[in-house]
Amino acid sequence: MTPTKIRALKITCALADCVIANSAAGRDWLVAQGVKPHKVEVIRNGVHVPAQTGKREGGEGGRFRREFGIATDTPLCACIGRAVSGKGIDFYLRAARILADQGRNVRFLMIGAVSVEQDYKSEMETLARDLNLNGRVIFTGQRQDVSDILRDVDIVVHPSLTEGLSNVILEAMAAGLPVVATRVGGNPELVQDGRTGLLIPPKDEAALASAIACLLDDPQTARKFGEAGRERIIQEFSISRLLSQTEELYLRLRTLRQESL
Repeated sequence: MTPTKIRALKITCALADCVIANSAAGRDWLVAQGVKPHKVEVIRNGVHVPAQTGKREGGEGGRFRREFGIATDTPLCACIGRAVSGKGIDFYLRAARILADQGRNVRFLMIGAVSVEQDYKSEMETLARDLNLNGRVIFTGQRQDVSDILRDVDIVVHPSLTEGLSNVILEAMAAGLPVVATRVGGNPELVQDGRTGLLIPPKDEAALASAIACLLDDPQTARKFGEAGRERIIQEFSISRLLSQTEELYLRLRTLRQESL
């Protein structure tokens, strides 16, 4: 958010009857920008909940593992998002190096499109080479089959430095996967630490590596986190709940407008 964009936001919000934030963290940020608190409504994002979740039956590797030659018994972590500096990809890579130094045979995916930060993706690829992570880290670029890839993944890692309400985390939980995320923005509103995943401080590769190792060493707990996360999505973050809350808000605003005429 550049200063110009923030000024435009303030003008727009001043003219609006209501401003929707998708997280409590987003609401607090808007209020800090000068938006009147009574104008801000929180309606959290909703996601589709896939019918199929979890690892494929019989230890069968999916198309993605076959595409990149990843054995079915090799743990697979995924970081999903645009290749921008605010996503903390460098800390993800340094955590991968720590786990490699521990002798762990883990593969790390970086799934996401190149952003307007033209050189950032190449910088991260250079960092991976400098950390001697060749063969351990896979930069996939943008993929259209992420939901299928998630069925081959063991842990979703979200090391972002700033965040609103992450659809990546929502989709990972909907897929029944445990999540390791930084304690920033709306992440704590999604990941219940010790119940659906693990929360860590931002910019801390050691804590990130430790959290990943904890889940790798305790697959039963990782599975319970995934199951609890999926149930939470069904109960609190479904598309139908999002639509219902939004419709109720629109109807309430229309009634208030009519009463004021």
